[in-house]
Amino acid sequence: MQLKHLFGALVCLLVFSAVPVGQSANAFNLKKMMETVAPPQSSGDSETDKELNDLKNKEDAKGSGLGGLFGGKNPGGPLGGSGKPGGMLGGGDKASPGNSDSYQGSGTLRLACEGSKKTSALYGKASKSSLNQWSDRVLQDIGVTPGTAGRSNTLAIMNPPIPEFDGLQWADNVGFYAGSFLSKKIKFEIELWVKEPKERLRIAGRLRKAANDSDLDSEVRADAKFGYALALAHFAGELKSKDTVEAYLKSAWNEESIGALYVRGLRIYKGLSYPKDVNGASNFVFAAYRRVNEIIEKAEEDGEQPPDLWDEPEKLWTLFATDPAYKDHKRYQSLAVQAAQMRAAFQKQIDKGAKGALQKKIKRLATIRQNSQIMVAKAFDYGKKLAEKNRSLEDLRNKADGNAQVVNKVISMEDNVAEELNNHIANNNKELGPEGLKLATKAKQGAVYVATEAFKMATNTLALAPGSGRLLGGVVAGLKAAERTRSLSCQLNKAIDTYTAKKKIKLEAKPLKSNDIPADLIDPEQKAD
Repeated sequence: MQLKHLFGALVCLLVFSAVPVGQSANAFNLKKMMETVAPPQSSGDSETDKELNDLKNKEDAKGSGLGGLFGGKNPGGPLGGSGKPGGMLGGGDKASPGNSDSYQGSGTLRLACEGSKKTSALYGKASKSSLNQWSDRVLQDIGVTPGTAGRSNTLAIMNPPIPEFDGLQWADNVGFYAGSFLSKKIKFEIELWVKEPKERLRIAGRLRKAANDSDLDSEVRADAKFGYALALAHFAGELKSKDTVEAYLKSAWNEESIGALYVRGLRIYKGLSYPKDVNGASNFVFAAYRRVNEIIEKAEEDGEQPPDLWDEPEKLWTLFATDPAYKDHKRYQSLAVQAAQMRAAFQKQIDKGAKGALQKKIKRLATIRQNSQIMVAKAFDYGKKLAEKNRSLEDLRNKADGNAQVVNKVISMEDNVAEELNNHIANNNKELGPEGLKLATKAKQGAVYVATEAFKMATNTLALAPGSGRLLGGVVAGLKAAERTRSLSCQLNKAIDTYTAKKKIKLEAKPLKSNDIPADLIDPEQKAD
């Protein structure tokens, strides 16, 4: 029997427009390219040019020089924080001391699998009645009658089994903006939005509350306003009026939210909801860049390590600074080659994605997750039972043929199968022999690999697409499939950890690399029996 991957019923619906950035050693590396860029030559006539020169002169006076766009000595540029990747994944994985870390020292795995902590969330001690009250105010903004029924129906829209995106173009991928938030509390909510779709209405309620909470400082409120605008814009098709989105967005950029400033510049540059105006866009994107530089400068003055901050304003600046429609583009000819390389790389990613590259990546992850499940089932004498359940699922998948009702049933059955297996592992008292330990170790490696890679995909996929064109509905479906794969893999990893902690054993499950996956983890014909 050949087992099709877990998301066969969904993948047939997907039309992909791009592929994840930074997933291979040969992927386009903006930061390495930007380190070679010479300082832009400007006559200093415009206000923006003067500020650019001021920023550069300050850095030159320190003897460090701006990196990235300005070709200085700091690797990765001021927006990248010493060459570390920005965005949702921060500065990369950091090993924690000792051997007690269930996340194996992986910051990415922690982000991918760690559950919501009330102490980390906004208003973590809020009562259920308060959360419902705040959610009801979101419903009023959307145009839905408040109450239990309205909350249930709205959450179903926010967490559809088969996603259909009809929001505003710049809000296609909420996770893309995670790196723009300065407030840790608000950033946590956006990360939670990506990881826990079933919590989205409450998240929106907390963001709305924070956006209007005078007890919070202005930086947190500004981030909350942008976060809430993102939440509403992502589901703009359900809104009675888009004026609420614009009101929160405008207030956020007036309060210098980096993400809101970037979005305003992006929309003007691309002609999204505004007349296209490259010159007008420069003011907002540069304002986002300047805000980042001010934060870094203050940290240095205070003798602190500058934080890793979002580098998307720098990327967008590079594009329109060399755009022929930009009045000062001739002053930035030193960037022309690099900008052309960027545009070509973006287009290449789009072309590759159109041929199903993202689909293949999700298929591969789904196969590894399923084979990890099969291996650990064998270790715990659950192989035959899992095989029977998988055959039933296979029969149902074959009947789906794109039927939403059947696909929903498949998803529900898959959840039940995974839950039963995980409970069997976590509650098991069997002493694993050498072969069982070997299988469990490999299964854990597969689960960890898939959880982290799917998380990266769900948060960083198409990170450059907002500057290149909107995501297609199929891409949103692809991100949904990646999120589902992540969730199931985290659950499997947790079940194995629960068992090993109970038995006081440690599996030497070293992290896998994408080019070093064991053959039996990527074999689409693995059988549980």
